[in-house]
Amino acid sequence: MSFLIRVLLPDIPGSLGQLAEAIGLVDGNIQSVDVVETFPDGTVMDDIVVTLPKGVMADTLITASGTVEGVEVDSIRPFSGRVDRRGQIQMLAEVASHSRNLPRAMEELVTVIPRSMTASWAVVLDNTAPGTPITRIAASQAAPEDDGSSPVDVDIASPRILNPD
Repeated sequence: MSFLIRVLLPDIPGSLGQLAEAIGLVDGNIQSVDVVETFPDGTVMDDIVVTLPKGVMADTLITASGTVEGVEVDSIRPFSGRVDRRGQIQMLAEVASHSRNLPRAMEELVTVIPRSMTASWAVVLDNTAPGTPITRIAASQAAPEDDGSSPVDVDIASPRILNPD
């Protein structure tokens, strides 16, 4: 079974290698590593997709990570997406094929993003007119439900990473 583990670790040479070794010692096979964010305090947040043999519990990854100095596990969850980044080019081509129909292009975008990137869901919001409510244009099947609220004056100028804290 595959898992996506998000870890905070020192942004120094060798720390990712030490974590990879610890994961390997519990028979974890790393499929991909994505840098999520680099912090001014000298740490980095990485998403790592790891496949574990049948019968090995996910908490084994937490225990293995804990053996590496400075590593903190932020989250771990089952991962069923693809890690082949060539899918991103195909994703862009699929979205571009609907360039004359923006609503259809956005529906396509939220459908293919979870397939081609390390994401569980995607939402497209419209914030084009200042002072008007933000509206949901499209959402993937696994996206949180729309609660019907329409926030006004939320400063969303560009895409960003959502932090649950």
